[in-house]
Amino acid sequence: MKVISILLAGGLLVPAFGQTGVIAQGDVSGKGFTLYWQSRLEPPTPPMGNGLGYGSGTNERNGDIFRIMIDRSKRTYFGYEVHVESIAPRNTYKVAFHQLDISPEVLQRRLHMDDPSSWKKIETGTPVAKPLYPFREAQDIVHTLDVIAVELLMNPETGQKIVDYVVLQEPTRTWNFELPSKREFAYAPGTPKDFTVKDAALTLADPRLRINDRIEESTVNSRIDVSGPMIWVYLQNHGRYLLSLVPQPGFRKVGEVRGTSLSFAWGDDRFTIASAGRIAPGDAPFNLYVKEETGWKPPAPNYSGIMFGASDSGELH
Repeated sequence: MKVISILLAGGLLVPAFGQTGVIAQGDVSGKGFTLYWQSRLEPPTPPMGNGLGYGSGTNERNGDIFRIMIDRSKRTYFGYEVHVESIAPRNTYKVAFHQLDISPEVLQRRLHMDDPSSWKKIETGTPVAKPLYPFREAQDIVHTLDVIAVELLMNPETGQKIVDYVVLQEPTRTWNFELPSKREFAYAPGTPKDFTVKDAALTLADPRLRINDRIEESTVNSRIDVSGPMIWVYLQNHGRYLLSLVPQPGFRKVGEVRGTSLSFAWGDDRFTIASAGRIAPGDAPFNLYVKEETGWKPPAPNYSGIMFGASDSGELH
């Protein structure tokens, strides 16, 4: 894997994601399958700057699926393509990862990149892909649900990597009352451990925030994904609110979590957050414990607006 440091100079908090290391995720439908991907920063600290965007789709020239990441501040992009071919027996595929072969002119209409002549593709070489469940008959043969790790870039200063986790599943179905519109995919790397009460994590996916009767418009088009034993929301002129499913010292039981909705009252204000996915594990309603930190400020200087975050350890700074 070619070592590149240009895009991994960290030091800024990423409002779009918590401290789980997840950068982005998505899916692309092919003929008879859907390719799901999740991109992670490993290890998750220090966090990355928030100038990195992402995308995925189908290369119109060759029909292959592409994954791309862009740095708008440096006007550079990189990524890879994967050729997927269905073979016998059922649920078996031949896959081949290769270099990204898409010009800035093509990406202009896909990702709204202005002035394509000023953009440059970073050559990362052929992507390094390895199975996390063993390949079967040959090195390029996978079955449905086999997870593949694709190493993209590494920062030589921190040792951090950007890694895509990829899996093939059945095609996305049309929504009805019995089946969801599409499946979600997530992969947690590392050594497994026993479950404890502290692992009862809260998760917010593309949250929408309402304060009393006012929708905060800045959250409507957000691409936010945070998860941890504690999550938090920072509001300018309010401070930070820490949220937990478990009673904690200094926390008050002032809210509840119900499916994809979370609400709590503080003073004269009522806060409601709607998530694109289930906020708490299981199907029961849960009490929500909240702590206010009026003096907390974002690490990014002069930051104004709304910020979401999370803690994996339950320790917040």
